[in-house]
Amino acid sequence: MLVITDGGCDTLRIRREHACLIPRGASLPFTPREPVFRLT
Repeated sequence: MLVITDGGCDTLRIRREHACLIPRGASLPFTPREPVFRLT
């Protein structure tokens, strides 16, 4: 599963394998355990 966000989100609790896609320069408000890919 691919989670697409601008970084303005609460902690996510997804029980299956996933990754996050966020804009370059943005950050997540938590320390992610999954891979994070940045979009230019």
